[in-house]
Amino acid sequence: MMHIVRRTERMTLLASLVAVGALCFAGSAANAAQITVGTATGVAGGNASFDVTLQSQGTMVLGTQNDIDYTVNTPIAVSALGNCGITTSMTCTQDSDCPELTPPPLTGNEPCVNKGAPDCQVKVSGKGGFFAFEPSNCGPATTACTGIRALIFALNNVTTEIPDGAVLYSCKVSVAPGVALGDYPLTVPAASVSIANTAFQLVPNPTAVDGKVTVTTAGGGPYTVCDVSPGDQGDESGQFGDGTIDIFDVRALFNAESLGINAPADGTARFSAMDSSTVDNPTMCGGDQTLDIFDVRQCFNVNAGLVGTFIRTGTGASCTSEAAPQ
Repeated sequence: MMHIVRRTERMTLLASLVAVGALCFAGSAANAAQITVGTATGVAGGNASFDVTLQSQGTMVLGTQNDIDYTVNTPIAVSALGNCGITTSMTCTQDSDCPELTPPPLTGNEPCVNKGAPDCQVKVSGKGGFFAFEPSNCGPATTACTGIRALIFALNNVTTEIPDGAVLYSCKVSVAPGVALGDYPLTVPAASVSIANTAFQLVPNPTAVDGKVTVTTAGGGPYTVCDVSPGDQGDESGQFGDGTIDIFDVRALFNAESLGINAPADGTARFSAMDSSTVDNPTMCGGDQTLDIFDVRQCFNVNAGLVGTFIRTGTGASCTSEAAPQ
């Protein structure tokens, strides 16, 4: 009799594979492939992000697994929300927030994964991602965690290859306050790298390129209130905004304020750029050190051209403001 593995059993198994690194495929004579970790650039007390990419070297890659070790001063952040395990662009708090699994015999909803896990998001289309802090059971809020494990795969997509050069996933880093300027390594242990082809075979001799977190002096320049999107490169000035205040800025503020999605760290320039109400009275900065619906409304009015906005320099007690050119 054929045994159909229930969804809960399947997810428990997959979570175990992530935790113990037991993703196994048969050997293959295919070309080698490489996982490359990028650079996150940020300032002390801020956030930064980096991408992890695949160089497939002509191999038809089905899935990947690797670890990333980080330093205590530049840990990978903890995710407040989960993401749907297959429809990876959707955030969730429980399975019922995610679409139903298809096709039969899969039943129920897609799993909501990664809540309380590393703040990493799958970027490659059609694949899911499963992330865990290392070593196992270290507790993400403690310094006992020294790295993460990442598995990129899809339960309902076992034939589609990952394109050469694709960004597999990105992760957010929290840079400790007061940390010295310089580079902090993001190291991929060679033994942790597994790359599988679409024939369910391990690609032999996979390689990896380490990344780093660069803590710089950048971030002291001026920034425009409400110009907060894109905000995925960090929370200091020069790392967010595109010079235009539009509906994407309003949406980013709403997501941060209401849903906790890509929310800025307290005391950073991006937090100040979102904290638009109370309104500035140059040279004094406004804001009330809280992100709420009044900030969303103020930035919506700026986007609609109903009111002007301001250019701020610095944050907190050192913040100064001037009216932005009309």
